Amino acid sequence: MTLTTIETTTPGAKYTLFETSGVLTVHLAGPGKTGGTGAILCGFDRFQRDENGRWMIGFSVGGGTTGPGTHHRVCKACAERAGEETIRGTHQGLFQYALYPLRDRHGDVWMLGDDGLLHTRETAPFSRDHVERKWGPLHPDHTDGGQ
Repeated sequence: MTLTTIETTTPGAKYTLFETSGVLTVHLAGPGKTGGTGAILCGFDRFQRDENGRWMIGFSVGGGTTGPGTHHRVCKACAERAGEETIRGTHQGLFQYALYPLRDRHGDVWMLGDDGLLHTRETAPFSRDHVERKWGPLHPDHTDGGQ
C-alpha cells in the first residue's frame, strides 16, 4: 500500500497560499475505498467543522507549504503505523527520520522535536537544511535498537 502525506494546521489556525500558522503537522493516509485518499492513519479528522459548519482545519493532500518561517512536525503516531509502506508527497522525507535519532559527521546526535526542528543537548534547535549545511549530511542512528 502507498501512503500519502497530509499537511494540516491546528484547529482554527490560518492556512492559505500566502499565510500559515508556522508549525504544520504532517500526517499519513492510505488510499480511499473509491479512490483518492482515505482516513489519516492516527485517526486525526481533517474534515472538522465548527458550530457554524465552517472548516476548522487547513490541509493539503500530497503537497504543502514550504519556505521561511514554516516548520513541519511529523505525526509520530502516523510514522509508527506506517511501518515499511511506501510514502509519497512533498514531505515524505520527514518520515525517514521521524522515529530514530540522526547522527552528523562529527558524531553528534540530533532528534526531531515536536516543533518540526532538530535538537541536540548542546545547541539551539535548527531546521534540517541548516544542520546539514553546517554539520554535513545526517544519517539515521539505529544504535537504540531501531533498524
